[in-house]
Amino acid sequence: MALYPFENGIPAYYFVCLINSSFVSHYVNDFLNNTSIFQINDARKIPIIIPSKDELERAYYIYQTGISLMKVIQSSHLSMEYQNNKLLELQNCLDDFVLKLYASH
Repeated sequence: MALYPFENGIPAYYFVCLINSSFVSHYVNDFLNNTSIFQINDARKIPIIIPSKDELERAYYIYQTGISLMKVIQSSHLSMEYQNNKLLELQNCLDDFVLKLYASH
């Protein structure tokens, strides 16, 4: 599946953050498609909040943190518990960001 932003001012990393949030996952599961397969047509139906500059910067930080974390996990021998804790921290950060984003609009 490929997803390209329709709006030129919204970068792809913002959509990656939204799609990986628990809020959007629950939204898709509850209202759009209750199967385990996320399809491009599901993505097209997600209501997208147009972000402010600050919100874009926050999304970029979360996105880059995720990429950096995955690189560290793949290249080191960290304990599974440590990996899971770090991933859970990042997921919580992402979920908090997305919930505040949708609650404020």
